[in-house]
Amino acid sequence: MAERDKWFVPRRLEFAVRGDWREWGERDRVLCADGDESRRERLTLQRVYEGLAVVGYGGGYDAVRRYAKRWRRRRSSSLAQAYVPLTFSPGEAYQFDWSHEFVVLAGVTTKVKVAHVRLCHSRMFFVRAYPREAQEMVFDAHDRAFRFFDGACRRGIYDNMKTAVETVFIGKNRVYNRRFLQMCGHYLVEPTACTPRAGWEKGQVENQVGMIRGRFFTPRPRFKSYDELNAWLLDQCVAYAKRHPHLPEPRRTAG
Repeated sequence: MAERDKWFVPRRLEFAVRGDWREWGERDRVLCADGDESRRERLTLQRVYEGLAVVGYGGGYDAVRRYAKRWRRRRSSSLAQAYVPLTFSPGEAYQFDWSHEFVVLAGVTTKVKVAHVRLCHSRMFFVRAYPREAQEMVFDAHDRAFRFFDGACRRGIYDNMKTAVETVFIGKNRVYNRRFLQMCGHYLVEPTACTPRAGWEKGQVENQVGMIRGRFFTPRPRFKSYDELNAWLLDQCVAYAKRHPHLPEPRRTAG
């Protein structure tokens, strides 16, 4: 490829240089990457064809157009069949998410990352603050949450966070991070990733983020250290659970 042409090729098409254009699977990956963009950011099929031609594809535009039409039909069918149920049995699943909040630590206003783990059946939740969303923090949050719950669920529901998911395919097919899979295997948890931009699939924890922000972080709380902040958050989790009933069994509390 000429040096002057490299800027023209969208980044999500560059990997196609390594592809064998006799195999339609590579075009699946191109269309999947483009399909996950917002409608405004998606390429026209003409742009997709031009980009593929620049990086080595020797076929015609009509072949790309016909294949894209079939691919979109298959994708729509797959997405229609891939869903996360909104009702859960005891011990079936939990939902995980991150949020960012502001606190005053040692007199300094600080942006902290808060890990949220929520049991889907009882609505019991665990939250813990960290300085960032590194993979080590993900592992620590799971370890502490499962000790707090006194056990793990059979399935964990996540968004497509980079510390867990490396590649997103059609439907629920994912390539997970190796270390993340090792963690799930250690706890005997099956990970389930949500469809991109389908937050309702983990709506419980999405709603929890707003509730926690309003109840625990407004106005901004003050602490001397992360240890003090997290001890306070743990107490708040227990206190909130005791005040609120277990939704499927109103006579019990969430805890």
